[in-house]
Amino acid sequence: MVGNDAIRPSATLEAGVRALRDIVAARQRVSPIPERIIDLWRAATDEEIERATRNSNLSRHDKIHLTFYHVDRLALDAAPREDPSILRVSFSRLFIGAVYLAQSKRRRSASQKAALLMARLVAEGARTPKSLNDEVERMYAEVADDTIVPDWKNIISLPDGEHSFVELLSLVRKAAASQRPISIAPSTGDRELSAADFLAKAALRQIRTDDEAETVYDLTDQDIRLTSVSTEGFRGSPNEITVDFTNRGKAVSAIIFGENGTGKSTIVDAVEFAAQGRVGRSSNFDSPLSPSLRSLPTKEMTPSSRLILSDGTTIERRLELSTSDHLVAMPSEVRPGFRLAPMTIKRSDILRFLDTDALERGTILLDYFPAEAGVLATRPEDQAHTVKGEIAELRIRRSGLSALLAPLLGVEEDLLESRQKFEGVVRQQIMHGMTARDFEESDGWKDVDSEIRSLVRQLYETFAHLNSAMKRYNELGNPFNPVLHKRQTRILENVLVDVGNQLSSAFLKIGTEYPVTSLDVVFAASGPLSLDMVVRLHDGTNCFPQQLFSEAYQDLIALLFFTSVAKAASQREQARVLIMDDILQSVDASIRHSFVSYLLSDFSDWQLIFTVHDRFWRDRLRDLLSGYEHEFSEINIRGWSFSEGPALAAYDSDAMTADLRLAISSAEPISIGLLAGKLLEEICNQLTWRIGIPIVRNRDDRYTLGNLWPVVHQRLLGTRADRSIRSLATQRGLRNVSAHAEAISLTLSSAEATDFAKSVLELYAHVRCSNCRGWIKGATAPSCTCQLLSL
Repeated sequence: MVGNDAIRPSATLEAGVRALRDIVAARQRVSPIPERIIDLWRAATDEEIERATRNSNLSRHDKIHLTFYHVDRLALDAAPREDPSILRVSFSRLFIGAVYLAQSKRRRSASQKAALLMARLVAEGARTPKSLNDEVERMYAEVADDTIVPDWKNIISLPDGEHSFVELLSLVRKAAASQRPISIAPSTGDRELSAADFLAKAALRQIRTDDEAETVYDLTDQDIRLTSVSTEGFRGSPNEITVDFTNRGKAVSAIIFGENGTGKSTIVDAVEFAAQGRVGRSSNFDSPLSPSLRSLPTKEMTPSSRLILSDGTTIERRLELSTSDHLVAMPSEVRPGFRLAPMTIKRSDILRFLDTDALERGTILLDYFPAEAGVLATRPEDQAHTVKGEIAELRIRRSGLSALLAPLLGVEEDLLESRQKFEGVVRQQIMHGMTARDFEESDGWKDVDSEIRSLVRQLYETFAHLNSAMKRYNELGNPFNPVLHKRQTRILENVLVDVGNQLSSAFLKIGTEYPVTSLDVVFAASGPLSLDMVVRLHDGTNCFPQQLFSEAYQDLIALLFFTSVAKAASQREQARVLIMDDILQSVDASIRHSFVSYLLSDFSDWQLIFTVHDRFWRDRLRDLLSGYEHEFSEINIRGWSFSEGPALAAYDSDAMTADLRLAISSAEPISIGLLAGKLLEEICNQLTWRIGIPIVRNRDDRYTLGNLWPVVHQRLLGTRADRSIRSLATQRGLRNVSAHAEAISLTLSSAEATDFAKSVLELYAHVRCSNCRGWIKGATAPSCTCQLLSL
């Protein structure tokens, strides 16, 4: 050991330092650090030592000795400074030492396998270079399938080898994950610092780092969009349905409209299932408490969903039964553009966000930004479900292999059902009492029957995988353990700096009536996986959102948080596709309007898919999309039945005119007159501001058709709408509608009402494009967005 200087850190840090030094001491009992190494490097800086261990001029053994010396010195230094970050560096150096040990041993030997296991165990809780991590995994793959038993005694001298090492590591990980005590100057005033004040200070310390350990994601799918989704036998859709997200062959945003219970979420879930292999952010398809993915009217049909993407490729996924009788999405692979974040924001996400305790709120992000670039992040509960299925399959494999091996060895099957008993049988029946190391060095396996040798190898492998799976399952029982998510947490720390900046900027654009300076996101301050939000006001006051904002504004903050996370995901790998599943209905109308305006401004190059059930809001959303020249399509669901599923409405050039056309077919004059008058008023209202028609203001800016029609009539004379506007001006229907305040007083005949309605529809066709759905706009040369319609 380097020395025995007295240390007085916190209990957790003290235990971690002691455990790490015990590991170094155990290594020294096998191979002591030479005094010449200690004397030569005692006065060197940490940077000089680190450079030296990378220097090819040093021998491999000297590199190992120097690295373990450095591990011990750093651990000892962490104690008096009460600084877990130094212990984290020391822990990372232990990984380097284990790698050097593995590289120094004979390939495919018992000692090398122990060194590789040591490196892999350390890597689970330490910051490690990706290149070395990959090297360890490559080397371990060469010995993982062999019958080589790791020789821990030749690597590190601990009473119980791997078991003792794992126990010491758990203490080191806990200490390394702890936080340094916050040092805040005492308040000079009478007011004591509040929890919000402390978190506000923590927010100021958060900076984005260029962490070399941060996963580099695949950006090839960033520009992917959805062109259509087809589904069959899936949730509420027993029959095959196809929903198109294109306009003139181009993938665009979409409004999916339908009453509650008509199948909007079935379409959204089908998209998520095909793209990401999950529904509602979960891949647990067996739960009886979740909606069934299998359409109940057609239980025998395999639920499936197919996405066609803008690059012409197709993703098709099915729900299948695994060998362990669990429902799984197949194939399991997920495209790079859909791996980083859930692509759907649901109402439940908004409701539970601020209501969730801060210590748990950070775990919401555990299915975002995976530590491994090639996989989809999953929630701990979903991981546990998956690992449980893996354990079941491994147990079946263990039993099957035991049944085949037992008669060949002349033993009962139950003697092969546990790893300890199995290894005892192998030692006695095959190795004739020799140690695994001696048997291997004497090349004893060459005399063993090839079938027995193969079955033994497979059982060793199965027991190893089963042991690993059991450990993972037990660890997942504590989802708040930061050690389990260490690599992902490092990524989230960087991501949330970007999210906080985006969220604060977005809120300041919308919540202008509040004296807010910033809205900060603080990660891992009140707990290892905590996520807090702090509002800073103009007068320097700090508070929590729940203390200041109404429920509507709290919903807005949740919306902005999830959209900010989506933007951060798009900057790393995620395709710019975002689905908002009926999330705006309970938000105040003014806030809702401002939020969508912000979205259409800051997410202008995204494919945005909205589901709505309110007709009025559907119309406002349509106007907002058109006003921002954001191309979109409309999908209307006219109803749903248990046996048929969602019924998509036939394509109509504009849903605004559907009711009027239906009324014309019924020839009922009062309904025709009412709807035609309402549509004409809407036309006049839109044109006065879209093409800049001046109008004399009324009190409260309330206008009737009688106020609007004269100025619109005058402006449209001599344009391409001249014939329509003149025809309308002569009709009794117009005089009736504009002269009476109460629409019920209409006294039109069926013929008069129909002629009036057809003239309104003709005018409508002159001012709103059936191709891009946009109103004409512009004071000098009014035209629609796609330029196919102009005055």
